[in-house]
Amino acid sequence: MTHRWLSIAALSCAVAACESPPPPHEVVTAFLEAHNRFDHAAATALVAPEIRLMDAHAETVLDRDGLRQRLQWDSVLSVQWRAAAPRVRGDTVILDGFRETSAWHQLLGLGFVERADVMVLVTDGMIREIRLGAPPGTSPDEVPPALDDFLAWVQHEYPERLQRVRPEGRFAANERNAAEWLSLIRAWKGDLKQ
Repeated sequence: MTHRWLSIAALSCAVAACESPPPPHEVVTAFLEAHNRFDHAAATALVAPEIRLMDAHAETVLDRDGLRQRLQWDSVLSVQWRAAAPRVRGDTVILDGFRETSAWHQLLGLGFVERADVMVLVTDGMIREIRLGAPPGTSPDEVPPALDDFLAWVQHEYPERLQRVRPEGRFAANERNAAEWLSLIRAWKGDLKQ
């Protein structure tokens, strides 16, 4: 009897191991939903131990802890991602009509940012790469005028704070820095009103 129980248990484990992962578009949809409700645990559970993030300005490889910090940045800034129904090409999910909104964009008067060529690579049920293309009609080096004006103001008024939240001219995406950015933008907006 014990021998039979062990072989049933072994068969169950083998069947569970052979279970196919969810389709790539389901993984991406679940990730977007978890991101938008700021459920960091659910979002990071859908990514590989290392994930490559690429946008028009940089390429970054993050482990799950690094991604969790990036998601915390997004939650402080109230970042929301929306896209049309995903298209699938093999292991790549293409997100047309990708739009990002955030408190950051709202305070800068940008409303939202659309991105072209957003692609997510999913293998074995795990997200391994996210490519966020440049906003349509812009070059990778183009900075929106409002952001350019804001950064010039911060450089003049609070250079030490700018250095802390943007060391070596690069955004350091974490929860504390996101809150600091919002504080700086509000101070800039208050200064503009005077």
